[in-house]
Amino acid sequence: LRFDSRGEYSTDVATLLSGTTTSIAPDRLPGADLSFQTAQANDPATGLALGASAQAVIADSNYLNFSLDFDSGQLEMPSLVLRAQNQNDFTIGQDSAATCGFPLNANHLHVERNGSVVSVSTDASSLSACGISIGSEARVSVLFRGPSSGSKVLAHVRNLIVRR
Repeated sequence: LRFDSRGEYSTDVATLLSGTTTSIAPDRLPGADLSFQTAQANDPATGLALGASAQAVIADSNYLNFSLDFDSGQLEMPSLVLRAQNQNDFTIGQDSAATCGFPLNANHLHVERNGSVVSVSTDASSLSACGISIGSEARVSVLFRGPSSGSKVLAHVRNLIVRR
């Protein structure tokens, strides 16, 4: 086993975005619309903050069957994008491009993919299947996207956990 490098089948055994941005790659340089501060329990505005249309991807890995959890610190929830190898995007979020939506006031998002079925739950709600049609053998990359352009609100990602 190699413990010093990541690859597309990497397993993340620690919570991502709790103290570092390791394994997260933004689409632009940090600034007013994209920033990271170590997550603090008493400050919900810490973690990864994404402004209008800013994106960040879990780097160097893609997923077949997985579960993913994160919270927003009770602030704006970003959209979650599953990008298939054929470059089709499937959006889970609140914006108009969303293939699968969730409530505006959600704090915790849980996503599961098993074969071609993607299911979502928020906070304490029950898991429900989305109308997403991803091929059962298609691997996906996971991206986070800030609010739609024109919004001045930052979306937050904290305590990210991905399980294979």
